[in-house]
Amino acid sequence: MIYSSDAFEIDLERRELRHQGSPVAVQPKVFAALAELVAAYPRALHHDELIERLWPNESVTHASLRRCIRELRSLWTRLDEVNPIGSLRGYGYRFDRAVSVVQSLSESAPNRIEGSPTQPPSEVNDPFVGREVSMRPALAMLNAAQRGNGGLLLVSGEAGIGKTRLAEELVVHARRFGFEALKGEWHESEGAPAYWTWSHLLRELAEMQDHEDRQGPILRALTELRDSHSGDSETAGKAARFQLVDAVIDCLRLASQRRPMIMVLENLHLADRRSLRLLVFLARALHRMPLLTVATFRPFEMQRDPDRAAILRDLVGDARCREISLSGLERADVAALVQGICGREVQPDLIAALHRATSGNPLFLGETTRLLSELDRLESVDDLRSLAIELPEGARSAIFRRFSFVSDSCRLFLEAGSVLGKTFSLRVAAELIDEPFDSIMAAVDEARANRLLRRLPERNDDYSFWHDVIRRTLYENLPRGKRTSLHRRVALQMEARDTHKLSPRLAEIAHHFEQAGSPSDLHQAIEYSERAAQEALRVFAYDESAACYQRSLDLLDLLGVAEEERLCELSLALAEAHSLAGERKSAEVAYLRAAEVARRRSRPDLLARAALGFGWHADEGPLIGDEQRRLVEEASRRLSDDQPKLKSLLLCRLATTPAERSPEVTRSISRDALLLARRSGEPLVLANALAARAATYNGPGDEAMRQEIGVELDVLSEESNLAEVQLQAASLRTVLAIQRGEIETALEENERYRKLAADAHRSVHGLFALWHRVGFLIASGEFGEAGRCIGKGFELGIRLGYPQARQVAATQVYLLVKLRGGFEGVDPRMALPFRHLVERAPNARLHFARAYADVGREEDSRLIFENFSAEDLRALPRNQWWMLAAAQLAELSVHFSDAMRAEVAYELLAPYASQNVYHPHIRIYLGPAAHYLGILCRVLNRPKSARAHFESALQLTQRMQSPVFRARAQLELSQELILDPDDEVKARGLILLDRAERLGAGRGMKWLTDRIDQMKQ
Repeated sequence: MIYSSDAFEIDLERRELRHQGSPVAVQPKVFAALAELVAAYPRALHHDELIERLWPNESVTHASLRRCIRELRSLWTRLDEVNPIGSLRGYGYRFDRAVSVVQSLSESAPNRIEGSPTQPPSEVNDPFVGREVSMRPALAMLNAAQRGNGGLLLVSGEAGIGKTRLAEELVVHARRFGFEALKGEWHESEGAPAYWTWSHLLRELAEMQDHEDRQGPILRALTELRDSHSGDSETAGKAARFQLVDAVIDCLRLASQRRPMIMVLENLHLADRRSLRLLVFLARALHRMPLLTVATFRPFEMQRDPDRAAILRDLVGDARCREISLSGLERADVAALVQGICGREVQPDLIAALHRATSGNPLFLGETTRLLSELDRLESVDDLRSLAIELPEGARSAIFRRFSFVSDSCRLFLEAGSVLGKTFSLRVAAELIDEPFDSIMAAVDEARANRLLRRLPERNDDYSFWHDVIRRTLYENLPRGKRTSLHRRVALQMEARDTHKLSPRLAEIAHHFEQAGSPSDLHQAIEYSERAAQEALRVFAYDESAACYQRSLDLLDLLGVAEEERLCELSLALAEAHSLAGERKSAEVAYLRAAEVARRRSRPDLLARAALGFGWHADEGPLIGDEQRRLVEEASRRLSDDQPKLKSLLLCRLATTPAERSPEVTRSISRDALLLARRSGEPLVLANALAARAATYNGPGDEAMRQEIGVELDVLSEESNLAEVQLQAASLRTVLAIQRGEIETALEENERYRKLAADAHRSVHGLFALWHRVGFLIASGEFGEAGRCIGKGFELGIRLGYPQARQVAATQVYLLVKLRGGFEGVDPRMALPFRHLVERAPNARLHFARAYADVGREEDSRLIFENFSAEDLRALPRNQWWMLAAAQLAELSVHFSDAMRAEVAYELLAPYASQNVYHPHIRIYLGPAAHYLGILCRVLNRPKSARAHFESALQLTQRMQSPVFRARAQLELSQELILDPDDEVKARGLILLDRAERLGAGRGMKWLTDRIDQMKQ
């Protein structure tokens, strides 16, 4: 590939920069940076993306990248006096000069195609015509993939429009340049297990590897796909599913690094939702892989399913994805195709008539042309009109007419195959018809000769219709009685044949019983749909599980059987599957339906299960939403204490309500929940109650109670050896260590917590461990990594549907910016929540006031602040927000020099001078409370007390191993000491100031270095 910009040429193959035709000496890393920016034109590249591309698997700072860009700019401007590289503040770089392609892969490709044809000689494709415009962007993406910058190419269009043909042609081009080719396809059969196509692709990939060590990662990924186990909670399977996704992507990355690859995925509109989401994750990683993925789909069929349509929008909206929409061929291209099929020229009037009749659809055009050729009717336009071919029904009729040229035994075999799906097993189809084997093989040969079937080369026993339109045309013309009879026979044969390996076939058997249609068949369909749903849950195919449960419910409604309790159980199962799939709205609808049935049947236990499923677990955050609360309260009222397990779990949910509820109320509820949990005798219920109890003791002065709960949880964790209980214990140990300022212990506990969450497949707890890590990173001054982790946590929280993901991310960004200043290193997506922080800030008014002051809205800040009387401040609820609010009250009192409120703030904070200011839900801490007492003493004109508090803060930060808060403490203490008349004291103050400056400068704490500069002036 050669790019041109002004008088420069960038030759990627030779890795040469030329100016006015002459080579220019350039360092390899500088040329690599230029190549990446030019190839991305006009898109900007983020700092981190450029660093990873230029220095893969190396630890490199932004300074190295800046040096590289500086050398590139210097080289270019010496020759042209124009700086070609633009900077996007806080984001990255972009090539700003116009770029054009001088020579591309398609222009340099040889005329002769090497290698074996993609189809056997007897099944040669029609001529490839009329797709030059569509091939240009496809070949450009192939070029990019060859350079390691892969992507996703979506090819859309109606049935028969040529999507597969274009993909096959692209594969031919790719193989010329040394690409490996993979192909996967989804079929219309409803019984295929989840990830079936991905499993097939990985098996094919494993066979392509010539060393066992290269097969290892692939075989491990196949094991993930086949043998994964489901967890017990709503989010239990999500972490494992993400691991599964990572395993598949890693396999493709490793394989494509050895040799560039092209992967074709056919019939995306038939893919299960989990497979589609896997493709979404893969698309995000392709830009760093030499892999071009080509996926075909029919837009109309994709849009009929809202979930699939939403996933498609995610794909199309990705910058690394491109869609090519195919339409019918133009008249000139129709002439070329017809001539290629017939081997001779055809009169223009007939071409025009064919174009009108088929709208240029290549499949319909080819089938109609062959029919006319077989009938020897290619000479007259009237012959075409006499066939009454109209699109789409006419073209389908033309296909159906072709069946009149095959024998009865061939047609009988094809009818059996049409019931099985586009791809089917010869053995299974043969069992459906009473014909000798020789007769069946003759029918197969006849179907292949008439281009109705083709054998799949990778599976000798499997055949496929040439196009699904052929199968559907035959299937839809079957008499209803014959069709239902064939479906019933298929289902019964599968039951009998696959007794010991039914799992992959459960949904397929259910589908065939459903299509058979009698009441007894429908009962069988319900049973198999339920079993299929349970099997789908086992392999994390939650969307498919939900679909199977929904099918069972629909069939139950269709039968009109008054089995309300079964209806309730199925609704609960459906809701759980939706929840695990992240479809919380759909889950809520199903839970509410189950709740309604439970009320009618006077089943408080089922109502309790619906209420518990409706919200998050007690250890996963507060109960959000009035509807959730009302449902939990109703279930709690209806359920007696005779069912202590369910009643305790309900009370745990009520105890973890939002912060505005008084601690006294929530503590009373949590006490009752704990008493019932002890009666239940179940460790998991007791752990839930202890976690809920701890959540109600999150304010200042509650350390003893939290410690007592933590000890009991630790004992329960050891005795029960249950992962869920161990999670609760590890979480609380981390929080307690942070509040005591024992950060090294907290780091160790949080790492144990993270590993437990991963092992238990509890993604929400993994999210909480990540939030803890953000707090540690900010305190240690690793702001860039903290920003990336905030972005990662935000994405994970949104993906999990966690209610407060945006609020937590915005607050974390606020703290990061406050302690460092500026957005460099912060994930760009997090800028939006910060800009709207004052609208989305936590529900504490003092936090609003502090945020307003930080963004320069002084009057808004003062208005909130001065509305707090001394009595209001003393009456602040002693919950998880209290320490944070007290610290912000201290800062605001200093900001506005308000001695009265400073006195109140000092009075409130003084008892907790030895603690850290910490918020256990957002998992952030603001350093020692002693710091805030020190700044308050300045407003109160108590210099000795201020110095004592700053000394205390410094000692605590040294124990905390927190460079950021230590630098802050050194600065504040130095400000007091350098004013002392004693020279030794003053000298110590200057030493502390110098240490603070070095700490702050080394971590980019601009606010601190600016303040030191002001002090020195």
